[in-house]
Amino acid sequence: AEPGKSVTVDDVRPLLEELVAALPPAEPGPRGERGPEGRLSVAKAWSDRVHYEGEIVTHAGATWQAQCDTGREPPHDDWICLAAAGQNGRDGRSPRVRDTFDAAVTDYRELDIVALGGAAFIARHDNPGPCPGAGWKQIAMQGKTGKPGERGPAGPRGPSGPAVVRMSVDGEGLLSAVNADGTTVECDLYPVLSKLDR
Repeated sequence: AEPGKSVTVDDVRPLLEELVAALPPAEPGPRGERGPEGRLSVAKAWSDRVHYEGEIVTHAGATWQAQCDTGREPPHDDWICLAAAGQNGRDGRSPRVRDTFDAAVTDYRELDIVALGGAAFIARHDNPGPCPGAGWKQIAMQGKTGKPGERGPAGPRGPSGPAVVRMSVDGEGLLSAVNADGTTVECDLYPVLSKLDR
């Protein structure tokens, strides 16, 4: 540098960069001991006193952690909510089969299932009223008759029936046939005979 001139950082920077580049690479030092594991403090019920930053309390159905030293009651901006209780649910119901609908029955409840006219209905709510109606939802109905299936093969011929041993017709047109085994077969011929007289 010139005599009487002040030295600036920019004047010495090239010299410092050369010195740093000439240094041998640094070797890593020994590994330090592992520090203690972090743990949340044990939650205690909130009480009317000063609570310190990080303290955890339970209050008003929730768990809170102090964000600073505070004497305020949670919920407050001095506290952060870690967990809160959920709302109580409703008791569940399952469908219940109640046989054929009966208008005289007055204790039908939501999800009760009844049969009526070849269909099934489920109650939308308690006391659903007449079925079918706005209080019921149809959930099944009888299907249409399917097409007849293919005719199966003929079975073996059965034994011959008993022979007719006597036959007679009375004045009213009733035909009586007596079989060899004593059985009687009757046939009303009046509708046929009345047409022959015309």
